[in-house]
Amino acid sequence: MPNLVFAAVKKPFSPAITVFAGGEFSMAEKADVGYSWGENTQGQLGINSTVSRSTPGTICGNYLVSELAGGTDTAFLITTAGVEYAWGDNATGELGDNTVTDKSTPVAVCGGFTFTHIDAGLHTSVGITNLGIAYAWGTNTNGQIGDNTTTSKRTPVAICGGRTFSYISVGDNNMVGLTTNGLTFAWGLNSSGQLGDNTTTSRLTPVAVCIGLLTFTHVSAGANHCLALNNSGIAYAWGFNLTGQLGDNSATNRSTPVAICGGLTFSKVSAGLSFSFGLTTTGIAYGWGDNGFGQLGDQTLTNRSTPVAVCGGLTFSDIDCGDFHVIAVTTSGKVYSWGKNVFGQLGNNLSNKVPSCVPIISSFSVIAIDAAKNGTVSVGAVTNRTGFSWGSTTLNGQLGTNVSTATCSTPTAICGTLSFCALYAGTNHSLGLTTTGIAYGWGSSAVGQIGDNSTTAKSTPVAVCGGFTFSQLSAGESTSLGLTTTGLAYAWGSNTSGKLGDNTTTSRRTPVAVCGGFTFCEISAGVGHSLAIRNNGIAYAWGINTNGRLGDNTTTSRLTPVAVCGGFTFSKISAGVSHSLGITTTGVAYGWGTNASGELGRNNTTSVSTPVAVCGGFTFTRISAGNVHSCGLTTTGQAYCWGSNTAGQLGDGTLTNRSTPVAAFGGITFSDIEAGNAYTLALTSGGVVYGWGQYTSGQSGVNWLTPARVCVL
Repeated sequence: MPNLVFAAVKKPFSPAITVFAGGEFSMAEKADVGYSWGENTQGQLGINSTVSRSTPGTICGNYLVSELAGGTDTAFLITTAGVEYAWGDNATGELGDNTVTDKSTPVAVCGGFTFTHIDAGLHTSVGITNLGIAYAWGTNTNGQIGDNTTTSKRTPVAICGGRTFSYISVGDNNMVGLTTNGLTFAWGLNSSGQLGDNTTTSRLTPVAVCIGLLTFTHVSAGANHCLALNNSGIAYAWGFNLTGQLGDNSATNRSTPVAICGGLTFSKVSAGLSFSFGLTTTGIAYGWGDNGFGQLGDQTLTNRSTPVAVCGGLTFSDIDCGDFHVIAVTTSGKVYSWGKNVFGQLGNNLSNKVPSCVPIISSFSVIAIDAAKNGTVSVGAVTNRTGFSWGSTTLNGQLGTNVSTATCSTPTAICGTLSFCALYAGTNHSLGLTTTGIAYGWGSSAVGQIGDNSTTAKSTPVAVCGGFTFSQLSAGESTSLGLTTTGLAYAWGSNTSGKLGDNTTTSRRTPVAVCGGFTFCEISAGVGHSLAIRNNGIAYAWGINTNGRLGDNTTTSRLTPVAVCGGFTFSKISAGVSHSLGITTTGVAYGWGTNASGELGRNNTTSVSTPVAVCGGFTFTRISAGNVHSCGLTTTGQAYCWGSNTAGQLGDGTLTNRSTPVAAFGGITFSDIEAGNAYTLALTSGGVVYGWGQYTSGQSGVNWLTPARVCVL
């Protein structure tokens, strides 16, 4: 589980509502009531269960809440009477109740102290009493408790030094605090200079942060870096800087505070796991550092080493960072969030585990979609025949937007004035079919997969050589297939294990005929193999045959098409990464090949080399084989998925693998579905696209990259 960040202290300028972000969960205090949502695997929501939730609900106990704090998997509250309660992960005593038992409802922290401030980190917690005395408990392997030992504690112990503190923030394995006389101290792990004392020596007791004549008024500790504000609102940072989280336009670690670039004047700073945020005196939120889940809110997934403004034009009064998400309160008292949403920590009643509408930037309906089975790009065409793409491309221009490297979480128009009727996404290249049957390719062409007789990548569409008129295309891993209007199959690109079907293993830069002289009605390119259906409904396969993905009852690779065993008459076929699917003319789904994650839907994880029926007795009209999951549409338009669910790609609201079909997001009927690389796209009959599953490269179109309103609050 990723490590922590923390909570903010309740701010006097935000009396209506205050927000607090834990690792992958969120909390808020409104009118002395505590709310929580997001991950709950260790009871950190405090709701007497371990079931995660994607909308705010009240924390158990009916306490009058003065302050909340969230660590990685722990949470705390202080009542208006100064009594501290804790819940969640307690593996090393971080709840302070003298046990190591997790709690799913609040329990009192031992000691009978009256606390005015609390904070929590990875497995360590801290509290400041009304007398300014700081106490800490939990893991102490790096001296982060500050009691001059490395012995973990299950109950609060005083931090050494006899100082009185006004504020302390907890990192993964360190703490940083402000004393009541304006000095800044730090202690614990110092491997990246996060103590700011101009060394990398860990400390068992507080040492002064090297700040010269500066006076800090606010501090915040991330996993291994720290932020601070001076009394003029200038932000400083020190510690680990691999992703630019120090905001000094470098990736160099710093063992003393350096000014954050931009000359901005902040009222608050908040450190996430490996990113940072600042709120200016005018209420504008700026972020910098890691942006792998869109947590900087700038509608990209690009890391930043200097501050960038959050999109949307909102002004905020409070902000706090979790591991990979951000929660903030606007000046009008509304709560917004953005970033990672696997456990519903954004509080918008959605997550990447359930479908969200993909915002096609067009006034037209979508007519065709495709998802990369082993890549990170998605494509779609709309009724005016414009092509769109979204996802991530590195150096090869696969988005077709005249940019070689880019990440787009919302669909962007493909360059040119071509009229597309269908688009196809491969691992590192894309194909488009115009209304006149002309094939175009773009992206990587290292082995000729674009088909323009070159090995040069293209970031805009170029025509496939040969002058063929195609009725269908398919893009695999560095391989392309095309079916002419007369039913002849052609292939180009990589020919590893014979997946071009031309009886060689020689890669081709232009289309070559698939051997056999068959007339086909459907084709599908996988990662290492290819499939096709003849006009008589017999399925054929060629290429690599690991785990029997060709369905010919062998594991022998084939350089030319061989018939799939069983004598079935197929109407639809789909080649995945290492498994294959087909639907018969009576609507029965069959699968063969690799089954390690249950992607064949046969209620086990045993691979097979001949077709076996998918369980459930459903009648399917569409089917799609992804990387290690599969999806199909029934005659009523209901989506079912099965196989791997590590990123929520099955759309059943869980992360549990399934070896038989489960309904995906009931209530919406679809006309098409495409299983990709740990994500899924589906198209309604009204031309609306939905996406769910993996979104780290924007490929599912689930856009948590800009602020969205939190439900209820």
